[in-house]
Amino acid sequence: LRKSAHAADAFSLPSLEMSPQPMAIMHDRRRGLQQRVSDVASLESALAETSVGHIILSPGTYFLTAVLRVTRAVTIEAAVSGDATLDAQVCCTGSTNRSVIKVNTAQATATVELIGLRITGGFNSPYAGGLEIRRGHVTLSQVHVYNNRGTVGGGVYAPTSTVTFQGCHIHSNHGLTGGGVVAPCLLSPSAASDPPSRSTPVA
Repeated sequence: LRKSAHAADAFSLPSLEMSPQPMAIMHDRRRGLQQRVSDVASLESALAETSVGHIILSPGTYFLTAVLRVTRAVTIEAAVSGDATLDAQVCCTGSTNRSVIKVNTAQATATVELIGLRITGGFNSPYAGGLEIRRGHVTLSQVHVYNNRGTVGGGVYAPTSTVTFQGCHIHSNHGLTGGGVVAPCLLSPSAASDPPSRSTPVA
């Protein structure tokens, strides 16, 4: 699915498939160890710990100073859907090249799930400011991707990976090619249902 620079990038993708303590660690039978985090440092630490298969983000905004790199199978989920925001802080300035999340798993078949997150504030030339997916099978469920800028796929760029969207909302992203999503292997696409926001070139 490739959207031109003059196409609307705002669209919703409905599902086609049917007081917390920070750093709490539990066991999830399906996903392995489960860890709850409440700040960027603990989030990065949980991603680095390969035994943790399910990371739960406490409500709040996580202000990133580096791209959040996902290199293995993992589930990253908001404790309250829509109340955990990952903000790269560079969309408006363009002074730093930083996507919000980059997925590049060591194993091509690794499964990555992002659930209930808000992804914003990224800027990346020549790729996507929001989410850059290089390798892995990625599912986004109830994820909002907005206010990101890039050259290819301002919101999401997945040139070779399989991406499934379930009930996501992607809007107000800007790019030279595909303001919302550039993903040849996109699964479960649907028509736009919210007011269009035009894709505009990156200055």
